[in-house]
Amino acid sequence: MRIDRLLANLTLTGGRRVLNEKALVRGYLCVHFGKTLLCRGASFLSLFVMIRYLDLPASLAGVIFLLGALANALADTAVGYIRSKMVATRPAMDHGILALAAIAFAALPLFAPGTPDMVLAAIILFRIAFAWIDVPHNALTSRIAATPDKALPLSRARTLWSSAATLLIGAIAFPVMAQDALSMADLAALFVAIALIGWLFMLPLPGLFARVATSGVPALASPGRRGRKYAWADRRLVGLVLTSSVVGVGLSALTKVLPHLDAGLYAWGAASIMLINAGRLLVSACWGHIAAWFGASGLSASLLLTAFFVAVLPWALAFQPLALLCLVLIGCGTGGIGIVIWYAFTRTVQERAQPQDHALAFGLFTTCIKLATGLGGMTAGLWIDAAGRDRLHVTTLTTGLVMISVSLVAVALLHMARSALGNRLKQPIRAPA
Repeated sequence: MRIDRLLANLTLTGGRRVLNEKALVRGYLCVHFGKTLLCRGASFLSLFVMIRYLDLPASLAGVIFLLGALANALADTAVGYIRSKMVATRPAMDHGILALAAIAFAALPLFAPGTPDMVLAAIILFRIAFAWIDVPHNALTSRIAATPDKALPLSRARTLWSSAATLLIGAIAFPVMAQDALSMADLAALFVAIALIGWLFMLPLPGLFARVATSGVPALASPGRRGRKYAWADRRLVGLVLTSSVVGVGLSALTKVLPHLDAGLYAWGAASIMLINAGRLLVSACWGHIAAWFGASGLSASLLLTAFFVAVLPWALAFQPLALLCLVLIGCGTGGIGIVIWYAFTRTVQERAQPQDHALAFGLFTTCIKLATGLGGMTAGLWIDAAGRDRLHVTTLTTGLVMISVSLVAVALLHMARSALGNRLKQPIRAPA
């Protein structure tokens, strides 16, 4: 970037450089696309590659996936704590860890079949390095979205860019998940391409940290707000974390199992990924109208919508166009869930936390989400093994999908009950006549 363009993105206020808001948001979303590409690539492709290409038993692959998610979850909390204590940014170290995450991601298909120890080492290395990128980037959300009118558009933009990255992963997955397996050399080339694209998009991240640290980006919590124990003591934060975790386990298991389903459709696995994320992309673009329609019940409506179409998916598979529509509508529901939860969590952190604690808050939040994702991956591995073959039939899905649907309905009902009780308690108490 030319120096005059860089200076145009900065203004001076009281001798301090203040980052232009549009430039900050562009950099933030650019990095979000890159890290989502690696995250979704690892999430959607790694379990399939371990089972299909590296000849690992599905249950063992599920356990490896869970251990990787556990390492990521513990690293998220540790990174959040470390970042909350850091008084200066270290761009050189950040760039080194970015490169390490990309290399560890690209290494998965390079191992010989039947070597679970090497696969586990690569996955854990990727997950720990990724946490160093993910947590502080998420913490930037509450620094950028300083007011409610900025938080919701940013949450929509996150979901939109996440969906775009996952659509790209779905397109790449078509040859990976086709009936005729790729050669290991071609698979390795695809993983290297994903890693390279993700790394290039994440390159602005160390610069964003440095600019935010030295600029006048406003602090969002006043000194009178709650102190450091807010992250595990605040009821709203705990409720959002529990909702995300319950939803995450079921939906993670669903998305891991679908690529192994014998649905009688070419490249069904990749198509299911793309259709679900097409729905997420659609709901991100239309969320302003959807939020105006549902109002405060947007989360409950999204949960119930997702639950209904998850439950009917086994029967819809008998008529393929209806099954494809179900997948799009499941994506719409999960997109709505993601937008509402990220918006609500960001606003709660802004209201309840000191600015130096934002990284820790988002670290604890993503810890629970990644544990849920890992449990979903292990559940999927056990699910596939229980079928007795690498390719599932629709009849083996019905019970599991109904259980996922019931859990989503239960969360929606609890959320509605909590909202109704909260509104009732807020009503004024009238004195007797």
